Amino acid sequence: MEIKDPAAKIKQARIEMGWSQQKLADETGFSNKTISAYEKGRLKANIPALQKIADAVEKPVSFFTDESSPDYTIETKLKKIEQELAEVKKLLQV
Repeated sequence: MEIKDPAAKIKQARIEMGWSQQKLADETGFSNKTISAYEKGRLKANIPALQKIADAVEKPVSFFTDESSPDYTIETKLKKIEQELAEVKKLLQV
C-alpha cells in the first residue's frame, strides 16, 4: 500500500471532529508535538500510526492513504466492527 502525503488529511480529519491537536494526541497516545509534525509533514506517519489516527477520528485508513481498493475498505470496516463488538462483550460481562 502506498502512503501518499497524509499531512493535510490528518489535519482535515481532526478539524472535522472539532478537536485540537492535543485532543487527537490524547485519543491516539501520541504527543501533541508528534501530531503537529504529522500535520505539517515534518514526520511521515506509518501505517500503524495512521490506523490509530483513523480509529480515533472514525475514518478508514484509506482516507489518509488514497487507497481505493474496495477490499481494503471492507477490511477496515470489519476490523472496526470487531473492535466495537469486543467492547460490547466487555460491557456485558461487567
